[in-house]
Amino acid sequence: MISVIVPTFNVDLYFDRCVDSIVNQTYKDFEVIIVDGNSSDGTIKREEKWMKKDSRVRRIFQNSKGLGPARDEGVRNAKGEYITFIDSDDWWDLTYLEKMHRAIVDCDAEIAMCDRLNYHFNSQGEIVEKYAMTKPIMFDHAMNFSENPEILNMIEVSSNGKLYKRDLFLRNSIVTPNSAAEDRAVLHYLIWKASKIVKVFEPLYFYHAQRGGSLVNTVKAWKSIPICLDVQFDYFANDNNFDHSLEASLRTISIDTALAAVDSIRPNMAGEQDSEALELIDTIENCHKKRYPDLFDKQYIIGSYSLRREVWLAYHSFEEIRIHQQFSSVISLMSAPIDKEVNMQDIKDSNRKKWLENDFNKSFMKVIDPSESDYVFIDFLEERYDIGKLGESYFTWSELYETENNYDKVVERLDRLSDEVDTLFKDACRKFICCLLEVTSPDHIILVRNHLSLKHGVYTGTVNFLNQERLQAINEKIDQYYDFFIDNCPGSIVINPREEKSFFSYEGFPYGCTPYHINDGFYHNVAYELRSILIR
Repeated sequence: MISVIVPTFNVDLYFDRCVDSIVNQTYKDFEVIIVDGNSSDGTIKREEKWMKKDSRVRRIFQNSKGLGPARDEGVRNAKGEYITFIDSDDWWDLTYLEKMHRAIVDCDAEIAMCDRLNYHFNSQGEIVEKYAMTKPIMFDHAMNFSENPEILNMIEVSSNGKLYKRDLFLRNSIVTPNSAAEDRAVLHYLIWKASKIVKVFEPLYFYHAQRGGSLVNTVKAWKSIPICLDVQFDYFANDNNFDHSLEASLRTISIDTALAAVDSIRPNMAGEQDSEALELIDTIENCHKKRYPDLFDKQYIIGSYSLRREVWLAYHSFEEIRIHQQFSSVISLMSAPIDKEVNMQDIKDSNRKKWLENDFNKSFMKVIDPSESDYVFIDFLEERYDIGKLGESYFTWSELYETENNYDKVVERLDRLSDEVDTLFKDACRKFICCLLEVTSPDHIILVRNHLSLKHGVYTGTVNFLNQERLQAINEKIDQYYDFFIDNCPGSIVINPREEKSFFSYEGFPYGCTPYHINDGFYHNVAYELRSILIR
């Protein structure tokens, strides 16, 4: 039997949708345990309606102790061999229990997990956005930490969307804190202790993102994050089987948790003088700087969004990756500044404005000043763009320039695949390498051989981009550029990403499905290779 644990508190508007998706599951051998934190709206009446309607539904009252303790109360009262959690404003695919149960039993696993879809609604209750928010785990058989230590960093960090053996909680004496990010306090430890973990490659869990009244991204919601960080660390550190091989993983988990808080707080600060938010961010950062004094504080990135994502996943720094130049060809960076005002009135994003300005005034290379421990990361995906020529100087004919209609009769557009651009790149690349070697050593230059994706789709199937021939031609040209750089910068570190089944542009990506946006499964795979260099 499966025990379905549903913590509730004032979810009158959403509760029926949640329970309806549970009681109508194709798998029938389950009980539903509602753990109510003394709701004060119409939730309790709805619970009573469902208890009368279905004998499998029962309720426990808990005195508003929080989501984590509510789950623990459900585990203690569960009768099933297996347990699963669902938040009371979310819902399931009607085959959730059937497919998860089949997977966990067939593989004799202790945890089964599935993909998740996030839904955003407007004030009228209409869906305005739907996208996958799941870290894709690219393994096709049950495994555990010993077989693949990176599994700790690959999971979607939510207690929901998973089916567990109840004994996993009991024998490890799991007590979930009443804190922000309560899932993160215990979930990685459970993953580490599980004998086997299996993945169901289907979106079976549906998450109601950012409902009205949610405090998820406020300072108030994250004030208790230090409690989560301490519990998370103590579970591992106090385990008799903990050894030094786990330290790098625990470091990444801990920093990832802290960054989830910081990244949620920053966009919702009441201006730069929000003392409460700044104090909380300082508390979080200081906690980690004491525990991990050698944290990165600068990352120099010259290249694509893909590279930025890979580096961030690899090291997880508290400092934002603020020293990054995107949308710029090496040809542009190494040419003379262009005295031309660029139209940017429609560009809302401050980073994009900065990148376009840098591409014209060539100021980025002046700010590269790495310390002995810092790395410079490079890829050549931005060499996908044509080159603009204005007088004796050059700029990158990127989508930023295209979007703003910065056309001028005196501007000449040079095709990326032309012999002229090929010659320009080689000359510029030699200068580029000289500039880099003036400020750092070759063994602190990391070249990641990223490519444009030829396919797009989802994890269950992909199709080719219509302009595949052009994409292939650009990839071949980019490969020539990588080879040229390596030949002229001996001693630099080269990462060759494994472009296997995870190499495609994901249609659920919130910022667009394009050849230069790959999916997070691929980014994580590259990050693992980078991490082996960065964390020693």
